[in-house]
Amino acid sequence: MISLSSKNIADLNAVSRLANESKSSDKMRRRVVNHVHRAFKSTSTIFWLTNNEKMMIDPVWMDIQNQFFLPYKSYYFKQNPFDPVNLSSLKKTSVSMEQLIPVSDFHRTEYYNDFIKPQNIHRQMAVYIKQNGRLKGVLGMHRSFKKSFDKKFLFMGDIIAGQLTAAFERLSLKEEIDKTKDLFKMMHGNKSIGIILLDATRKYIFSNIRAEQVCSRLLKKFAPFESSASSKCLVPDIISDDCRLNPGMPFLFKERVLSVSLCESYRVKCHFLDKETSGSTMDFFVVTLEDECNCLDINAVFLEDKYNLTKREIEIVSYIHKGYTNLEIANDLFISEGTVKNHLKNIFAKTSARNRTHLIHKIMMGI
Repeated sequence: MISLSSKNIADLNAVSRLANESKSSDKMRRRVVNHVHRAFKSTSTIFWLTNNEKMMIDPVWMDIQNQFFLPYKSYYFKQNPFDPVNLSSLKKTSVSMEQLIPVSDFHRTEYYNDFIKPQNIHRQMAVYIKQNGRLKGVLGMHRSFKKSFDKKFLFMGDIIAGQLTAAFERLSLKEEIDKTKDLFKMMHGNKSIGIILLDATRKYIFSNIRAEQVCSRLLKKFAPFESSASSKCLVPDIISDDCRLNPGMPFLFKERVLSVSLCESYRVKCHFLDKETSGSTMDFFVVTLEDECNCLDINAVFLEDKYNLTKREIEIVSYIHKGYTNLEIANDLFISEGTVKNHLKNIFAKTSARNRTHLIHKIMMGI
């Protein structure tokens, strides 16, 4: 069990507050670097963003000389064991130098002798921040003295990674609102992601059509006795419980995956937006619900080529694959249950399938 001092806890709370109060990514990173620099007893600190190719870009730093950036970007990044382009996978959120390479081996590398040593850097650690499953940024801390970043600092790094993920999520949501200049317009216009608004007391305000569809599915799994109580969007307790403010503490972004069946899951994210961020007259929670496929996808090209299925028939097959009933498919696609049955009849004829189970078996086996 790792024990944190009252100062460590105060530092973590300060980073969370600074990150969640910032109105832009650059301002957030500058404020975080300044505080992390002191909290981690670093002699230099840097906060990179990453692009889709995992290349580190647009750094914000403290106590690093400008002359080192050009040679790093042009050559030395390929030798840095912390650089994401050199990592096949990110198994840990926070990593110290000793976890990547023995110090004695590192001291024999060209990277250390020609690039790190001239900067008087002896110990390093990195924190990898993800957003929506993609690497969003890398926070690097360096020391000129030979005291390693121990388990306590790695643990603090893990906590800060979660705080920064929350901040990036909030800023992304703010950018979407700024683009439309209207939160409700953004919600109505999004047909692929469910969006729910709750006030600061978790009272239901609004939801789009996709959110109502997903909540209906989740209620049948997690609260079956409530699912038919009303046609109004009911938010399952398992979601609303994540939207809870603690007095004196900043709200931390919450994320979980809820599974309805083997092939039907949803990624649920809870954000808290204050009046200034949202441009509204009140503080509220925004809950987003996105499809999270946890089984093999339906191969649309295969279905079209082998069985000559139409786009609508392929769509019906994907719903069957997830375990939807005819009525649920009809409600989701805004068609009648009779139309769904007609589509199924055509699908069975084209694929020579005897029933739903046989259909999915043939499709997944490619026969």
